[in-house]
Amino acid sequence: MKGFFSIELLLILFLLPFIFFLMNSEMPIMYRETEVYTQDLAQMLMYGKTMEEIPTTKRMVWIDDIKISECEYEYNNYNFKYCTLRFYEGGEHRICSAECLQ
Repeated sequence: MKGFFSIELLLILFLLPFIFFLMNSEMPIMYRETEVYTQDLAQMLMYGKTMEEIPTTKRMVWIDDIKISECEYEYNNYNFKYCTLRFYEGGEHRICSAECLQ
């Protein structure tokens, strides 16, 4: 029984730095709506809609790292940016969106 408890103690000692890291790190705010909106946006683009036909109010949108809409957006302040890859118009495109600061 002596060896069993020493292995448990060793595992706890190895896990403590990881646990402290998780407790002290600030987690980004992730909005599920951003993920769903980006997936919907990508599907609409695949079906031939243009960006003028798609409502992008209160959203920042990038297609292949080119800004499509403009608003105040800061990634360092934990605004969640979600990206997806889709194949349309003869190539693969990276579509991203984020919620604008209010």
